[in-house]
Amino acid sequence: MQVSCDGKDGAVWQVTLGGDPPALDGPGLDALHRLLEEAVEGPCRVLLLRGGPEVFCSGLDLEGLYELPPGEVRERCEQYTTCLELLTQGGLWTMALVQGAAAGGGVGLAAASDLVLACEGASFTMPELSLGLVPAMVLPMLHRRMPPQKARLLCLGGATSAGRAMELGLVDEVVADPADLLKAARRWLRQALRVDPGSLSRLQGLEHELLGMTDHGSLTATRAASLFTYPEVRDQLRRFLDGELPAWFARPPKLNPKETP
Repeated sequence: MQVSCDGKDGAVWQVTLGGDPPALDGPGLDALHRLLEEAVEGPCRVLLLRGGPEVFCSGLDLEGLYELPPGEVRERCEQYTTCLELLTQGGLWTMALVQGAAAGGGVGLAAASDLVLACEGASFTMPELSLGLVPAMVLPMLHRRMPPQKARLLCLGGATSAGRAMELGLVDEVVADPADLLKAARRWLRQALRVDPGSLSRLQGLEHELLGMTDHGSLTATRAASLFTYPEVRDQLRRFLDGELPAWFARPPKLNPKETP
């Protein structure tokens, strides 16, 4: 994935996720991590996270992780959770603009943002359970935005529309098309630039304390990385990457209509 930034000298930075693959591979994750650190340390006050027209971000690069030794898998997972922490605790007003599909870790990046704007055609998917994995690193971000049962439902379900995601609490505003997405972003920018950066940082710190999320980054990175050491998970993941359906996929039976008295 290619990660680029416009306006690094100003108060508003636009970080764009794009290119092929649409997943956060090693170079893409390195670039995102570096840009977020620069934004937190620099003059940035508002960070806009944008994806491509078809895909916002499809999460971490599973094939790349599969090929790495366990120690490096953990390093990548820790790096991803650090990116989430920079979004939630870096003292920046963060805004995700979702035009296309967000999946897995891409949903996590959106959920970690202060504000999520989405086009009507956007979709949100948590595919981990279908692959034999657990969305350990994303789950705390979902719990920031919605009740645990709603987060659980999102993890159990398939693709979720932007409208449904707003009902769940994942999305804050849905607009018709990309032009309206930019209009909405500009409208919110006016308010974002009126917020005192110091007060915003204190608000984020207090929220983090109240939610009891202090140690989640290390815990969830460890849990996510450990799954890649399980032989049965690696076998099923390899089959999926090779284009095979997981062994547990099955067709639902036909349901007989209930007889009415």
